[in-house]
Amino acid sequence: MVDPTRDYTERYSGLGGLEIGIVGCGEIVESAHLPAYDAAGFSVAGVTDENAERATEVADRFDVVAYPDLETMVADVDVVDVAVPPRFQPEIVDTVVDAGCHLLCQKPLADDFEAAERICERVADADVVAAVNQQMRWEKSIRAVSDLLEEGALGTPLRATIEVNIETDWSNWGWMLESPRLEVMFHSIHYLDAMRSLFGDPVGVSSTMAKVPSQPAEGETRTLHVLEYPDQLRATIDVNHNNWADPYARFRFEGTEGLVRGTIGLFDHYPESGPDTFEFLAAGDSEGERYEISDAWFPDAFVGTMGSLLEAIETGETPPTHVQDNLETLRLANATYKSWNERSRVDPSTVAEDHEPTW
Repeated sequence: MVDPTRDYTERYSGLGGLEIGIVGCGEIVESAHLPAYDAAGFSVAGVTDENAERATEVADRFDVVAYPDLETMVADVDVVDVAVPPRFQPEIVDTVVDAGCHLLCQKPLADDFEAAERICERVADADVVAAVNQQMRWEKSIRAVSDLLEEGALGTPLRATIEVNIETDWSNWGWMLESPRLEVMFHSIHYLDAMRSLFGDPVGVSSTMAKVPSQPAEGETRTLHVLEYPDQLRATIDVNHNNWADPYARFRFEGTEGLVRGTIGLFDHYPESGPDTFEFLAAGDSEGERYEISDAWFPDAFVGTMGSLLEAIETGETPPTHVQDNLETLRLANATYKSWNERSRVDPSTVAEDHEPTW
């Protein structure tokens, strides 16, 4: 049995030889990026933001430099962490790779597929390493499931489910309210990417999407996806952001030899957060091994995405969330919209264009 409480990012601690600069000083940088990097011993040179006052506030709190602009920052750093809405990412990538800096891109890689492909091309043509901040891959429960699959403890995978049923105030991210593609692009893309990291690319996807009457957001706020894999594995991602009564977030992974079930503490009592719960049962057992896992996703998992990038730069290996891999996560997200629009099963590998939900 694996230990789901162990620190899956410990291997990256001490990779502090490269200077990091962060673009964007939103709440997530202050509450996740910077605390995670500080805990891991990464070297952060400074931050920059269009709002100079906000950049100074964050820089003062973490004792780093507030750079006046990106151009000034790239002259001082080795790695740029992009933490702004994806529509700004292509232009930022151009500036970063022209300066010869490595980069950790925000997810999704871009808000349209062609722009994401251009980012991949720019990175491939430059002598830089680039990854995407799909940090749920380092969430401790997800990593433990990955270990169990690798050990064969679940046997042949048959069923995988992630359910998140919460109330989300999208006005906390005002720019999202105007996005015609909302829930999948900016939330469930984590779960789609996590499923890909565990089981590979699905051969089919069937999706349905919905809104709530009079919601302020333009895009979808309720989604349901069934991912079809070869043989008998089926994965379901069921997310609702309009549950005012009893928020919960849970997962379940079943195989011929065992199952894992538990809760995602970040969202299980949203907006409050708490520990993950994690339980493994071998086939035939009535009781399993149960754990509580603190700090499972935010901020700890952010060490994983940056740490794996720093390690890849040091070793010459390819980071697990490299930009070309994330292009496939974006392709899968686009396939969910196409499936909803066509009310049909879609082969994600055939989708290379953007789709917006039709109502």
